[in-house]
Amino acid sequence: MIPSVEVRNACLKRYDEALDLKNAKSLPKLDKWYRIELRDEVNKRAKSKSGPYITLDELVNLVGWKTTRGKFRPTLKGLARRNTEEEVRQISKEGFEFLQQSPENDITVARSAIDIVSKLKGVGPATASALLALFKPKTFPYMSDEALLYGTGLTDKPKYTPIEYQKMTVHIDDQIRNGKEQPCLEDAEQFEKAVWAYGILKLNDKLNEDEKPTEAATTKRKSPEPKEETPTAPSTKTKRKRTR
Repeated sequence: MIPSVEVRNACLKRYDEALDLKNAKSLPKLDKWYRIELRDEVNKRAKSKSGPYITLDELVNLVGWKTTRGKFRPTLKGLARRNTEEEVRQISKEGFEFLQQSPENDITVARSAIDIVSKLKGVGPATASALLALFKPKTFPYMSDEALLYGTGLTDKPKYTPIEYQKMTVHIDDQIRNGKEQPCLEDAEQFEKAVWAYGILKLNDKLNEDEKPTEAATTKRKSPEPKEETPTAPSTKTKRKRTR
């Protein structure tokens, strides 16, 4: 069930409270680093001759943010650490520049961008989506469990694949557009934060009465399938075990 606009707006205001409920010791600091410090640094690089990229240490910290905010996976940081500094800088730059060259607010390129960044070891579609959301937060949501569950009304087991991320992005974009008919503060980042907070508050039985499950109104039409991505991303990939 997708929470209504009113419920999402209410839960968005309680995002910091949800961070504390999840992990008061380290998550608020990690979340601030991801959304403010790292984003500012990447945007600063984007305006320089070097272009946008992240470093190996930043990738490992990003994985730490992901596993602290979601399901804890102790081996994931070690996998990310197996990348070289050069690989992380080169591949992240390739992904960021692909987004720079794409039309503004074009969600149809999500799958190709995920494919690029997922070439890094220990980086599956979910982690890759954190880089898209870092660079273009108004357009691309982070692929959290809560975004899949409460952003799309998913009833089956989540599939962490590039095509599922693109479908999720389309669903969330539809919800945001529908919600604009009512007072709404949402863009892609705010939507994900709102449904993530909703999920954490619900799990801890902390929802207020007016935040209890109320399904969002949806249009009668079926959500559109993702279009072909343009520009086309490089297709060469090495086979490896899939990570989220």
